[in-house]
Amino acid sequence: MVSLQDTRNVLKKLLNLSLLYVWAGFAGAAQKCEAQPIITATDLIVGQGYPAELHRAWTADAFELSIHRIPPKNVGSRAVLMMHGVFVNAGSWVANLPFNDLAFMLHDAGWDVWMGNFRGTVYSTFNTNYTQKQREYWDFSWIEMAKYDVPACIDYILKFTGHEKLSLVCHSEGCAASLTTLATLPEVADKVGILMALAPAAFVGHTTSLPAVIGQKLDIGDRLASREIWHVNGLTPLAEVLLTEFCSSWPGVCAITMQIMMGWDLRNVNASRMDIYLQVTDGTSTKNLQHGFQAMDTNRFAYYNYSDPNTNRDLYGQVDAPDIPLWNITNKIALYYGSHDTLVTPYDIENSLIPALSSAAFVQRPVSIPFWNHADFVFSMDGSWYQKMVGVLDKWGV
Repeated sequence: MVSLQDTRNVLKKLLNLSLLYVWAGFAGAAQKCEAQPIITATDLIVGQGYPAELHRAWTADAFELSIHRIPPKNVGSRAVLMMHGVFVNAGSWVANLPFNDLAFMLHDAGWDVWMGNFRGTVYSTFNTNYTQKQREYWDFSWIEMAKYDVPACIDYILKFTGHEKLSLVCHSEGCAASLTTLATLPEVADKVGILMALAPAAFVGHTTSLPAVIGQKLDIGDRLASREIWHVNGLTPLAEVLLTEFCSSWPGVCAITMQIMMGWDLRNVNASRMDIYLQVTDGTSTKNLQHGFQAMDTNRFAYYNYSDPNTNRDLYGQVDAPDIPLWNITNKIALYYGSHDTLVTPYDIENSLIPALSSAAFVQRPVSIPFWNHADFVFSMDGSWYQKMVGVLDKWGV
């Protein structure tokens, strides 16, 4: 229970932080810059005593993507690629401690762990044709991530390691992209031995996540586009400092705030690491937001729907965006979802996604994890479930 004095201290601290933020803005400390995390994914890996490497892969449409790697203990170890969700980057996979973190557990089990970073995140900013100030740079949603980013990461890893196949782990929107890749690019799907999908954000028509619902009701994506704001930034370095200070000083209050905003269940979250979780947040394109809201509006897992029917007709051969053909997927799949997930609800998983994956080879019945919410698949303190996931990959992975 938070005491009255604690509440006063928090309000006082927030006032001080707000004044500091305003002062820093006037002083020029918040001017636009090439933002980088205060603590990088490499820092998080090395800080836990693990080796770390940073690799670069190029997409067919000229984006340079960073891939973080925890190199294996033994040469020739099986490779696993992990693709993150929206508003975070590869750091989300290594934000916890070794005993409750899937990436570290996979390394400890002998895997060669690779963590991709989608276009537009702080680790994958460069494009040879456009700068971040140009609209064309941000003309993407998870469709482009599926068409270009996931294949580029897979091909780079296979070429580097000499393997013919790898295992693929995804979370949230990383699964939207990965599922789209497997459904539409059979030549890439052949290179994936198993897909482990964690809270896959495909069908989201019944979400009750507060930020998502507010964004949908206020038409945030369209409002931003109408003002020619083509991307949504992650935390600036200054905001990271201020929020880190706040969460370090009052982790319990910070955790409650995150619970209200994100739907996290406090029984699963390590409140003392909230400052770390904040530092793996990232940005995305406005078009990606619009695509997500379209999915919420229609409860369809479909291509991006353009407002001009002629554009849709030119691209898709029909006036409305078609569904992504999930029924094409024949890969082995292990699917996990949270019983308390407010963003990717059990209802949408059970009634829409699983039936759509009619041709997939499920290696086990899809697993609903009791009390888990959306973020628990990367931030949970319960390492026992991660250990079970490692066991599934050990058995079915390539």
